Amino acid sequence: RQQYLVDQGYTFKVVTELYDKATFEDSQSELLAEVLEAQDLEKFIDDENAEISKIGGDEDLSRLSGKKKKTTMGALSGADGSKYMEYSTGHGAKQRHNLFRDRYK
Repeated sequence: RQQYLVDQGYTFKVVTELYDKATFEDSQSELLAEVLEAQDLEKFIDDENAEISKIGGDEDLSRLSGKKKKTTMGALSGADGSKYMEYSTGHGAKQRHNLFRDRYK
């Protein structure tokens, strides 16, 4: 089976070193502790922002917010008022093969 897979273009990598399970678990628990600390900090910041807005800091926040404006894609692209129209130039009577002459009358 392996030779067939090799012939099909698959490669095999030999694992020479396995990670120690204890160090893997230690690094996993350290990462979990960092994530929990970050969540606590984010919750603290959200609580502080809520208290600031209760006190009267909304004036500064409203100044920084954006404004919603209803517009068209043409106005955003700079093509406001431009129109695309096709004109038939009337090439006159073209000479066509007898088989197709009746089709274009």
